[in-house]
Amino acid sequence: MPLQWSVSHPSRLVLIVAKGEVQAQEMVELLAGLDREKARPYRKICDISGLESRFSDDQMHALAAAVRAREEATEVGPLAIVATNPETARMARIFVDAAELQRPIQLFDEQHLARRWLDRIDAVLKLVTVTPKGGS
Repeated sequence: MPLQWSVSHPSRLVLIVAKGEVQAQEMVELLAGLDREKARPYRKICDISGLESRFSDDQMHALAAAVRAREEATEVGPLAIVATNPETARMARIFVDAAELQRPIQLFDEQHLARRWLDRIDAVLKLVTVTPKGGS
């Protein structure tokens, strides 16, 4: 299966790995699956290093528009994209530039760097959302 993903509810983390040829419909199905899992607000790592499909700039803009629409509708978590080769990094950069609204989206060339970034964001968000003692 070219597009695989797993959800860790305890960690509030989604790991998505794309390998080989991925069709646009598979990405739509992925988004629907994340909704079924109620994982939309979770942190996400999307590793496209093994992706062989090549998407046009227009296709990347269309995907970015769909992702932005989801962000406008409900809470979404930060997204770290891992791309290790120049062509996938180019496609990812187009997506990042077109998709980012409020949610942080960052491009990385190594998965451990992406995870470290997401962990830092998670720590900051936990500090911001802690209710002081005696607060409501």
